[in-house]
Amino acid sequence: MKTSMIDYNNRTLFYDDEAYYDEEIISKILEIKKKLKLKKVIYCPCATGIYLEVFSKMFEKSYFVDINEKMISFLNKKIIK
Repeated sequence: MKTSMIDYNNRTLFYDDEAYYDEEIISKILEIKKKLKLKKVIYCPCATGIYLEVFSKMFEKSYFVDINEKMISFLNKKIIK
């Protein structure tokens, strides 16, 4: 039986719906941000930028990095919207 694999490049097509927002992660990041008085954040791998909106409000600067260019392209489209 032949099975098909979805490679990382094709994951972009459905990753945005697959990933979920985790309040616990945001709570911990906010705690660290306050304790260390952070103004910038780097989120890697950022995938399709699930935390784009909240990081934009929490930090003066937010950098989103991913090894896959398609993920970054998808994220850039979100930023433009």
